[in-house]
Amino acid sequence: MPQPSDSEEVLTSSTLTRRERSPRKLFLVGGLLLSYFIGGFINNPMTNSIVDLTLAWVDDHTHRIDPYIGNSVDISERDGHYYSGMPPGLSVALIPCYLLAKPLLAALGPARVAAMNAALNQGVQKKFSIYSAAERLAMPKRLEGILTLILGTLLIGIPATLISAALLLNLLRDVPLGVASAWVGFALLFTPLGSFSATLYHNTLAALALWWAYYWISNRKNLLIAGLLAGYAPTLDYVSALYLCIIALFAFTELWRRHRDLTATLQFFLACAVPLALLGL
Repeated sequence: MPQPSDSEEVLTSSTLTRRERSPRKLFLVGGLLLSYFIGGFINNPMTNSIVDLTLAWVDDHTHRIDPYIGNSVDISERDGHYYSGMPPGLSVALIPCYLLAKPLLAALGPARVAAMNAALNQGVQKKFSIYSAAERLAMPKRLEGILTLILGTLLIGIPATLISAALLLNLLRDVPLGVASAWVGFALLFTPLGSFSATLYHNTLAALALWWAYYWISNRKNLLIAGLLAGYAPTLDYVSALYLCIIALFAFTELWRRHRDLTATLQFFLACAVPLALLGL
């Protein structure tokens, strides 16, 4: 059997080194670019309803968002009380972001926070509110909610997108590195993957969770994490429950019917049930 020449070995080593370093470059360049476009749905009626639930959980220890609803129409009402009309998954993920925002808010001081909240309430668009201008001006914690969404975009939305891009780059490992990088770069900059990640769009996060689950099922690795992510997706976007059924069928076919791996099959499906059970779906 012919042995590779020294030049071939050097070329292979160089190619592998560049391939191994490419996710780091991807995170650096992609993170900077996506962070520049951050915004969009911040202080939007949809995401306001999501972060309002986070504020209510942390500060009020309740599901009711009565004090905060003047900034959104994505709400539900029952027995005179108001609740978020959005799935709870992203509200859960934003809890650490809000806790991280609290020291920043404390550093600003109560007077400055109150003044900034008043200015933000002035900017709430009337068409998105079911309340009068006077009631909107009295709405609390707009700065808290907006800062939480900004941190959520930086710490959840953009990293989730970049991790997904790195997994895609790994799937394209047999494609020349320049071509693979071009495909991934195009996906980040010219498809909804990049634009929605910079806005913390809950549908995009659900799609990424299902994509990660599919990737790990295909590789038969990290099946507990794959199951948790697959089960978490419908808590981010209710429509994802339909796609979860497809992922579950794929997992059953891949793990059991094809490989007869009972342990792996149980790992995935039991993990998948955990977020669905915890969040009451």
